[in-house]
Amino acid sequence: MVSSQLGSNWIFGSFLCTLLNPTQVMCGVVTTNVHMSVAVERYMSVIYPFKGKPKGKRKYAVLALIWITAVLCAMPAFLNNKVVIYNTNTGRTLNLCVEEFDSYKSRTIYSLFLLSVNYGTPVLIMAVLYARVILRLRQRSKLRHCMRRHSTNKRRQTIVERKFIKMTFMIMVLFVMCYLPYQIVFLLIHFDVVPGLAYGFLLYDYAYLVTWLPNAINPICYGAMDRYYAKAFRLALGCLMNRT
Repeated sequence: MVSSQLGSNWIFGSFLCTLLNPTQVMCGVVTTNVHMSVAVERYMSVIYPFKGKPKGKRKYAVLALIWITAVLCAMPAFLNNKVVIYNTNTGRTLNLCVEEFDSYKSRTIYSLFLLSVNYGTPVLIMAVLYARVILRLRQRSKLRHCMRRHSTNKRRQTIVERKFIKMTFMIMVLFVMCYLPYQIVFLLIHFDVVPGLAYGFLLYDYAYLVTWLPNAINPICYGAMDRYYAKAFRLALGCLMNRT
């Protein structure tokens, strides 16, 4: 975003050009992979409650797989990001940090691949998993209502599951809505629908900034809609207040 404020002029050298922009791609893939992994974990805990959460080596294997996948997806960006000199119509010379592929076809294939890996596929998988989770929880709720002896504990469990459904839906919608502008701007710039030097890169940077909003808003949603998270937040804030 600093580069955009300077009129898209890259002043940080070729090394940071090769490092920073592809790192953004990598971190974006990590974020979507984490969201997808959480969806898988919640799906397994509801559909197969007796299998338990991944522990030990399995847990570290999942973390390693998330990062390895992100690095591999960002590797073409690491290899093709470079500083190029661009002369504008006004006679101004700009240093631009851009991805330069061997051909337009290669660039298009990679852009569509990132769209699929970083948005399309994760959203589809999460939608299917969360839909099955919601259907299973509703089935359990209906079975409890059909039982003659509807104990207090079961009523409480039904309320907890309803809150979980609402929270799951909120997190899913937040993720989709915050990532959608970035994906749209990404494609518009790639296919030259948005003039890159006029305002496209600035729009791209702010759309990219919006993708990080779920990381800030999700804890608020958890704390507002789940009493266990709320209790943990109160304890954490209490520790911070005691330190100050």
